[in-house]
Amino acid sequence: MIESSHNMENTSRARIEEAVNQILNSHRFCSAPQLRNLLEYLVKYSLQGEDGHLKERIIGIDVFRRRPDYDTADDPIVRSRMVQLRKRLAQFYQSEEARDSQVQIIIPRGSYLPEFIFISAADRSHSNPYDDKTSESVFEDASQAAASNSVEDEQEPIASPLHFSSKPHKVSMWALAALALCVITVLVWFGAKHWRNSEQDLFWRPLLATHRSVFIYNGTVSVYAPRPEYAQLMVSQNASGEQELPGANPTLRPLANGQTLTQNDVQSDEDDFTGIGNLSAVVDVVQLLTAHHQSFDLRSGPALAFVDAERSPMVLIGSVPNYWTTDMTGETFYFDRAFSVRERGGKGRIWNIVRGQDGTVKEEYAIVSRLLDPKVGDPVIFLAGLTPCGTHAAAKFVTDPTLLKKLNTIPMKDLEKKNLEFVLHVSLVNCEPVSEEVVASRSW
Repeated sequence: MIESSHNMENTSRARIEEAVNQILNSHRFCSAPQLRNLLEYLVKYSLQGEDGHLKERIIGIDVFRRRPDYDTADDPIVRSRMVQLRKRLAQFYQSEEARDSQVQIIIPRGSYLPEFIFISAADRSHSNPYDDKTSESVFEDASQAAASNSVEDEQEPIASPLHFSSKPHKVSMWALAALALCVITVLVWFGAKHWRNSEQDLFWRPLLATHRSVFIYNGTVSVYAPRPEYAQLMVSQNASGEQELPGANPTLRPLANGQTLTQNDVQSDEDDFTGIGNLSAVVDVVQLLTAHHQSFDLRSGPALAFVDAERSPMVLIGSVPNYWTTDMTGETFYFDRAFSVRERGGKGRIWNIVRGQDGTVKEEYAIVSRLLDPKVGDPVIFLAGLTPCGTHAAAKFVTDPTLLKKLNTIPMKDLEKKNLEFVLHVSLVNCEPVSEEVVASRSW
């Protein structure tokens, strides 16, 4: 008798869980942690009726810790382990350890969905159910899989389970139908490989495919800061009766009319200041890399030595305070000294900041570049706005799969394999992007 895992009664569920524990404690599984985890995973989601988890890619991610974008064609870990799992299950049920088993667990070839065969007490008393011809027909597929550990012997999985019958001609019919469906699945898989990749997958793949840490560099802004003596003097001159809140930082009084500062009052600070938009951009990039289990190394400062960046994929954040951005961008679109984005050649377009009456930035432009073979030899992504607000918008754009769909002017094959540059027009409210539009792009 075969019961549907979607309508499993509590007693049946308990018998299945007991059978799983019996298998896991057998000598064929106790020393195979990967196969133990795989069997537990398949049974768990089968009993819960969550067949969506029983897909090759999902199993690879959940059980074998593969990255979400891993290529199942290049890394057949799941199919390989399934061959071994079926082999050990067949060996277990043919051994003395399975003599008292009340449930047989079958995982048909071409599927990751287990089926459960319940053995009655009467059947167990009459004969050994694991030696008769019925058992042999049930395990026929598993025994064929056990004959070889090669990946090529394993067919591409399908979602639907195979239901067994005691009539040989029906078993053959289902086998042929499964084989035909497997062939169709494989053909569709290869044909659909490209359209299954999102714009975000294609844009970030050069950095996510590497085994080295991604180097994130955020330049800092040079500012003039009060010298400690001057700051203390200004704080001590607060009006009589004024008192800072407990724990609050002391504030400097505004300069009086005609008051000037000299070199004795201020000093240059090149290491400690960066715009909040740049920090937001760093956070967006770090979140994306972390979600894809990609390691990274975060740096900031007035300069980045070439030796630090050599042989590492990089993400460069910001424009003017980031020397590497201003030095390596500019194939087509570049920043000029008047805080504009310009187009070299082509239409020679110029894009400028638009400010409101209160002086805040209302419209902004940013350059996004991805160079596959830049000066440093590894892929580099540039995210740079005319202001830190634009840099934040650029990072948000390339880390949001919905926004990246706006790159529909760039062919998917170019998005995957070519150098890219594009200009973003961004509308802002309090430095937060509310709309983004690609106004120019180039791939080569």
